Amino acid sequence: MLNKGKVEVVEELWNDFFADPTDWLDNRSTKRSTNSPDFVHASTKEALWIDGRLNPPWIQGKLTELAAPPSERGKRVVFGSNHTNIEIKKSNCARSIGNAELLADLQDLCKRGHVNEFLHAVEDLKFQGCRIKTIITSLLQFCICSKDLRLAEAADKLAENSGLGPHAFLGSRLIEAFGICGSLSSACKVFRRIPRPTLVSWNALLAAHVKCQQYEKTLQIYRSMCQQSVTVNEYTFVPVLKACSNLRVLSVGQIIYCHIVDMGLWFDANIGSCLIHMYANCGTLVDAQRVFEKLPMGSSLLLIAMIDIYVEHDHIEEALELFETHYNHEIQPNVGLFVSILKGCSISGDLCRGRYIHAEIILNALESDTYVATSLIDHYIKCEQLEDAHDIYRSLSRKDVVTCSLMIAGFIQHGYPQESIQLLEQMQQLGLHPNHVTFASILQACANLGAWDLGHIMHANMIESGSQIDSYVISGLVDMYGKCGSLEDAHSVFCKPSNRNVVIWSSMMTSYLMHEDYMAALQCFVAMQNEGLKPDHVAFTSAISVCNQQGLVYEGCQHFERLEGYRYTWMLEHYANMIGLFGRAGCLVEAEAIIQSMPLLATIEGWLTLLGSCKMYGNNYLASKCLQNLMLSDPVLASQYLNILSYKAVDDLNDMPLSELSQ
Repeated sequence: MLNKGKVEVVEELWNDFFADPTDWLDNRSTKRSTNSPDFVHASTKEALWIDGRLNPPWIQGKLTELAAPPSERGKRVVFGSNHTNIEIKKSNCARSIGNAELLADLQDLCKRGHVNEFLHAVEDLKFQGCRIKTIITSLLQFCICSKDLRLAEAADKLAENSGLGPHAFLGSRLIEAFGICGSLSSACKVFRRIPRPTLVSWNALLAAHVKCQQYEKTLQIYRSMCQQSVTVNEYTFVPVLKACSNLRVLSVGQIIYCHIVDMGLWFDANIGSCLIHMYANCGTLVDAQRVFEKLPMGSSLLLIAMIDIYVEHDHIEEALELFETHYNHEIQPNVGLFVSILKGCSISGDLCRGRYIHAEIILNALESDTYVATSLIDHYIKCEQLEDAHDIYRSLSRKDVVTCSLMIAGFIQHGYPQESIQLLEQMQQLGLHPNHVTFASILQACANLGAWDLGHIMHANMIESGSQIDSYVISGLVDMYGKCGSLEDAHSVFCKPSNRNVVIWSSMMTSYLMHEDYMAALQCFVAMQNEGLKPDHVAFTSAISVCNQQGLVYEGCQHFERLEGYRYTWMLEHYANMIGLFGRAGCLVEAEAIIQSMPLLATIEGWLTLLGSCKMYGNNYLASKCLQNLMLSDPVLASQYLNILSYKAVDDLNDMPLSELSQ
């Protein structure tokens, strides 16, 4: 069964080979081992062997019929024995080699995020005679790396306009690209255009649905495949198990596991990794451990999966022990393993172990790997070792958008907005285009500095470059304009998206509060709920703060109680606003009750707020209790207030018996 699924994949590659052999490089005349492939796809690097054991039976006859002689290494495959024809093909190949250099330039543009320049260069390639199918394959390859929807759309449009038709191999790549870019509707349209979908096409469709978080639909597609007797393979089960994991449907996952066992695929490392995640997400960590122990430790995928599960479930110590048990024994060190264990060190704040892992990374010569370096930077930032993080960043010979964005965010988090802006300038000098994560971090820096001019320029750059502007960037723009004093700009940005989420609404509420437009903030809170959105902590804090400022006791109590209804935990700022609200309204007993009901020790600020209200309303007895609690919490601060307060409560406090003060 397993071989049958793989045969179908290989057969599709051969069909692509015979449809256009000049897309494939011929290695037959130079290969030194039978393990080396005879033909390699110029763009995708897929490999084919003439005597491959998974070849369909008709391959040999087709090759004999076409009589393909070996070409020079690096030359495109040619058919026929006519020497003239071969020379003509070599001439075309010379042009292809020139095009290969252009394709390399395209890849560099894509890696640096210059998508607009990339698309213009594609047009140039068409005019210079580069084959359309090669361009489309390159577009899709770069699209999958960059996750930029424009590249997938350009490839789809080019394929349609060129009359290539619904080719199964190309269609599968398009489905994969659209899925990675989050455009599920486009992926489904491509699938429907394929007259006879192959297993690769079905698997791409399953993966696209999982990528777009359509887990129930993923299981429906799998059921449809079973009903249509589509032969499945290990690549089918990976997205199906991921769907079960995210839906937490253990019973369905166990049925899928039975299918896997029936096909003899239970030992596959990718499937084993997904099974571990599924059992853990369904709440059966013991079963996840059992799967891990049952499978042969031949792949680091299983170890990485188990470490990830321990980290996600806050079993950090078990994750670190597992790493130390298997490290350098059954499993050789690799990038994925180091990235996984560094995540555990970062969450636990274990700087000492993180430094040990860093030393092992250096010993294994992996410190220059981008993924490892990014994880190290993240670890040191979270452990508040900003200088160490910056040292690693500076040591990178080739910086990318992710590492730059992470370092910029680190400077912001640790209160260095000026340094983050300088790093942005260096990033642009390197020819790197900021992404939405970079923009969100820089907007936060502009907000903290009150730099409206720079923030406005960044906003214009985002629009001009066609960068992705997600909800967090919009929220950052609203927050930046609000903090820089331009409520009009904040409101203009807020009004543009039609599908505003709670993060954007909360940012607008906060901006109104900063400008003391309390009623507008409260109207936002109501309008957000009218659109069916559930307020978050930030929105509730803003709403209660408005009630505090406006003396709206009844409304403030309602919002405070609704927090519990939404199963939110009351936070310090919620308590502080309620103490201020009751205190301003003269409800001093209620304010004291709020302080006494706090599950954590009442803050000094809470007692000071109530003390100010006591002075306003002349409640000497309660003021004395406030001072008493202040003395117990912070004697130094309390004594300073005793020295400066001209208030009868001080005398009352001095008259209190020592036994009462110590209560």
